[in-house]
Amino acid sequence: MTAQTDVLIASADLQTCRTLASILSQWGLEPIFCSTVSKARAILAQKPVPLVFCEDQLTDGSFHDLLHATTFARLKARVAVIFRMADGNGDVQAMELSAFNAVACPYRLTNVQRVILDAMRDASGSNKAEWEIT
Repeated sequence: MTAQTDVLIASADLQTCRTLASILSQWGLEPIFCSTVSKARAILAQKPVPLVFCEDQLTDGSFHDLLHATTFARLKARVAVIFRMADGNGDVQAMELSAFNAVACPYRLTNVQRVILDAMRDASGSNKAEWEIT
């Protein structure tokens, strides 16, 4: 039996957590939830997580803080930023700050699935063992 791959969801919004968890479960991925940047940092320091969905704003910071923490610690987590409003600049700013991807809320299923597939493809070039799909 193989272990499931964990995907971190950093969001204080219950509906966001439910929606993403439902999509992840269809792929056999296990969501881990947190609502703050500090908790996300702690989780990432404890275990390898190949993909993180992070809201643009959390109670104790923003996706900038999480991106900085993952870069500084040289973590392999791919951070996909969730934007509450599609203003046209948020996703560009996230990509300029080295986010892996950006997703506008409300979600389109295909956009979230594309992020998951892109993360799997990216990992396959570096370390296939990062992803265990059940």
